[in-house]
Amino acid sequence: MAIIKSPLGKFKGRIGNTVFYDRNGENLVRKKPAPRPLRTEAQKRHAAEFGTIADIRGVANELIQVGFPGGGGLPKGGNGFMKANATGVATAVRKEPGKPLSRRKRATDEFACTVDYTKLRVAGGPLAVPKAKASLNAETGEVVFECEGTRLESVDCFLDDRIIGVVMVCGGYWCLWEEIGTRGGGGRLETDFGLPDPGDTVAAYVFALSADGSSASDSVCVLPPTVWEKGE
Repeated sequence: MAIIKSPLGKFKGRIGNTVFYDRNGENLVRKKPAPRPLRTEAQKRHAAEFGTIADIRGVANELIQVGFPGGGGLPKGGNGFMKANATGVATAVRKEPGKPLSRRKRATDEFACTVDYTKLRVAGGPLAVPKAKASLNAETGEVVFECEGTRLESVDCFLDDRIIGVVMVCGGYWCLWEEIGTRGGGGRLETDFGLPDPGDTVAAYVFALSADGSSASDSVCVLPPTVWEKGE
């Protein structure tokens, strides 16, 4: 930007890439900004996938603060979640493959994303992954977790580690979790902290969390996405 002082008066308008204008009584000149570059298809696909994972982060934010305490090569909280799920979880495809990309449209306007919830990580860290399983009660919609106890400790496996069960509505509006038991004692949990609506698709995960919450294991999907159709 530059200020113009001329006996010929003030200039307004554009000449080539140069723009003349008034502001606060001064005659100014600046270069016309270059047009926004058109992002490539790969860049827009990545942006759509990143945005989809960020949406899940918004739903599961409270859990993520617990499940990613930092460690195992992952930063704390939301940054750890985004890094853990950066690739292989969300897949974007063109909504209209034969249509040219638009400079004006957002990536999510031109790409649709699917999420592989079996690969989604809701926790991450250096502890050993617990042995557990889960099932969906077709009658009530409750997810039932069962975790095996162990008698052995190691550098990444402690008897007082807490085992956390997570239930998520896929593509939806809530994600809830509760402690199943301890690694040493095992445990069984029938979720009563929230039930899906008939027709919802739910997935379940477990992970270990140290007694003081300073370290976690990677999560594992123990109930792949399952549609709950309420039993009669």
